[in-house]
Amino acid sequence: MERDGSARVARWSSHRVFVIAAIGATIGLGNVWRFPQLVAEHGGSAFILVYVLALLLLGLPLLIAEMVLARRTCGALPATFPAEVRAAQAAAGWRLLPWLTLVAAWLVLAVLVVIGSWLLAYLTTAISGGFAGISAHGVALRFDALVRSPEVGIGWLTLFLGGTVVVSALGVRRGLERAATLGLALVAGCWGLGLLLLLSAGQLGAGLAWSFTFDPGALGVDGLLAALAQAFFTLTLGAGAMHAYTVHLPPGGALPGFAARVILGDTALALLVTVLVLSLLASSGQDAVAGPVLLFAALPAALGGLSNGGWLAVVLYASFAVVTWLTALALFEPLVLALAAKRRCNRLCAALMTGVSLWLAGLLLVSSFAFTPGGRWVGHGPFGWFEFVGGRVLIPLSALLLALFIGWVLPERERRTVLALVPVAQYRAWRMLLRYAVPPLLLLVFLAGADILRSPL
Repeated sequence: MERDGSARVARWSSHRVFVIAAIGATIGLGNVWRFPQLVAEHGGSAFILVYVLALLLLGLPLLIAEMVLARRTCGALPATFPAEVRAAQAAAGWRLLPWLTLVAAWLVLAVLVVIGSWLLAYLTTAISGGFAGISAHGVALRFDALVRSPEVGIGWLTLFLGGTVVVSALGVRRGLERAATLGLALVAGCWGLGLLLLLSAGQLGAGLAWSFTFDPGALGVDGLLAALAQAFFTLTLGAGAMHAYTVHLPPGGALPGFAARVILGDTALALLVTVLVLSLLASSGQDAVAGPVLLFAALPAALGGLSNGGWLAVVLYASFAVVTWLTALALFEPLVLALAAKRRCNRLCAALMTGVSLWLAGLLLVSSFAFTPGGRWVGHGPFGWFEFVGGRVLIPLSALLLALFIGWVLPERERRTVLALVPVAQYRAWRMLLRYAVPPLLLLVFLAGADILRSPL
């Protein structure tokens, strides 16, 4: 049964709005700067089929598990999860899970706000026509100048993070709901417009062929690991974001249905942007690349050579900034809920405290690029260290512990009560996957991300 106090939790205005907000949280930069390259390198539609299978075996059951925990706790994880541990008569060590999740979210969010600040800077460059006729070397020089100018980076960081704090402080309906609804519509509209512009210029065919050529021989072990990792990371699992958003879900409805709609929306948008990105790369004769190289070097060079590249650059970098912002809002939410519960302060105070801590972390990351060789310290630089520990180690580990707790520790009666509307056969299939498929698959994701196996990321 749900915990007392659930009535005091702010709610989305409808189930549909929750699905929209969750899709906005899951689009993420991974679908923009990693998924297209994976599709291109690992067999096109052959990789897509394996990726969909990974979503069904790993992503869907784990997303449902995080939603189940949210329905059980009905509040911030650090404040409510200990009661779940006591109810399950589990070891006290399980109480560390919420803190592991929050640390992971904070580390990843610190990296994300820096990337968001770069995207805002690139958006203003696109608006001013700065990418017109630019070469790959010119783009590289521009990006290097940006990251090595902390006074510029701090300004954009403050703007990006300030917008996140303001929306979060406005609350669920006045802030998060409006931002998610408008943001998702803007992203879908921008990507659809981008495809139309490329179609009108006759430059869409190569991207379609690159995306959907069926070449299973190109998959290999790396392709299989990459599909697993992408299926996990695309859903923003293991960082408390889906838990926090589901806490605000109005009563009623079947959680598996909501989870399936979120995955369908995320996958549809991932395929849309894949065709868009690969079409741009093909039009400029570039190979498929991933990560910051794609976003801050390859794409501007490709856009600079197009007759309609100026308009397209504005459209794309506006959408990329919004995508990053929507994910940042989702990762911000569990931190705000936790602070509000533990410090007994209002939402505005919690949002400001979270924002200040992230601004200081962002200041460290932005400054590190200018004052240390290559932006690196011992081992990983601050930026790489935050991303590695938060994204590749703590998030998969947190998700693994969540799967084990919901699948094996939480009493059967409690699981079944939350999923009472789910048919018995579907419930048993989900429980079997959560117990026997999700843990070993997550272990592979963890080992690959930590570079113990060859990492596909």
